[in-house]
Amino acid sequence: MIVPGWPKYVPGFLLCVLFAFVVMNIDNLLEKYNKADAASLNIPKIEKKLAESQSSGADLNAIATLKEKIKKHQKALAAVNGKVGDTWSWATFLYVTCQFSYVAMLLIGGILIRNSIGVHKIFVVASLRLKLYKWVVC
Repeated sequence: MIVPGWPKYVPGFLLCVLFAFVVMNIDNLLEKYNKADAASLNIPKIEKKLAESQSSGADLNAIATLKEKIKKHQKALAAVNGKVGDTWSWATFLYVTCQFSYVAMLLIGGILIRNSIGVHKIFVVASLRLKLYKWVVC
C-alpha cells in the first residue's frame, strides 16, 4: 500500500465503513417512512381531486396524471406496509424538520461515540489519519 505500516489502519477503517453503512441504512429508513407519511396524507386529497375531475369531465391527461400520483403514493405506502390514514410523523420530524440526513447522522454519531463511550486505541490511528487527510485535502 501507499503508507508504511498500513495494516495498523485497517481496524479503524473497517469501523468507519461499518458506521457509514449503518447510518446509510437509517437514512434510507427515515426517507421511506417520510415518503409514506406524505403519501398517507396526500392520497385522500388526490382521490378527491380525481373524483371532481372525473365528474366535471376534465382533460384525460389531467386524470391520468392524478392516477399516476396515486400509484406513486401507494407504492410509497406499500414500501412500509402502510395504509391510508397511518402516520409516521416521527420520521417526517427527523427527516424534514430536523434535517437529520446522512451527513448529519455521521457527524452527530461520531461526536456522541467519541465523547460518550470513547474509541479504543486500536481504532484511533486510522480515524486520526482520516481526519488529518480531510483537513489537508479539503
